[in-house]
Amino acid sequence: MRGQSQLACWALASASAVVFGRPAQEAAPARVTVYETVASDRATYHYAVTNKNDRPIVRLEIGEDTASGELTLTPPPVGWTPDGATPRTIGTPAGWAAEVIRGEDTSSLRVDWFPEQGKPIAPGQTMTGFSIALRLPADVYRTTGWHVVDDLAGVLTGELERVRAPGAPLPHRKR
Repeated sequence: MRGQSQLACWALASASAVVFGRPAQEAAPARVTVYETVASDRATYHYAVTNKNDRPIVRLEIGEDTASGELTLTPPPVGWTPDGATPRTIGTPAGWAAEVIRGEDTSSLRVDWFPEQGKPIAPGQTMTGFSIALRLPADVYRTTGWHVVDDLAGVLTGELERVRAPGAPLPHRKR
């Protein structure tokens, strides 16, 4: 049984290297972090992308289940309407634009950002300024999947990594 277990672990590690095109122990080629700020009238989710790949990133997509491909974001951002108008409550880095993508048979959404006149996210660079505002907090905006697309249409996928908001106090430790 022990040999079968080791064989299964080796097979899984080998399969992940084939699927993702890199050895399983290497760091992911992109990182997307999120933190939440809550005010009296809204919750805002702030995203940052770190490009650890050797290609520039030209698109960020937040709100798609990485296994099923189903859109996951609900409720919609403040001010969003089904006609597709992107509200001002979706923040973008300078020179970037955003659009809200609605599922065909669902009320769930995805938010995409892309450079309109700005520069892509260069290898080794971290870009901030991506944000979404809601009327009330919603966990899915902190836990959903993401995709980034490079300049050759290569897609990298992962789950959001929660980080502490800048200036937020460290949690107290019980003695």
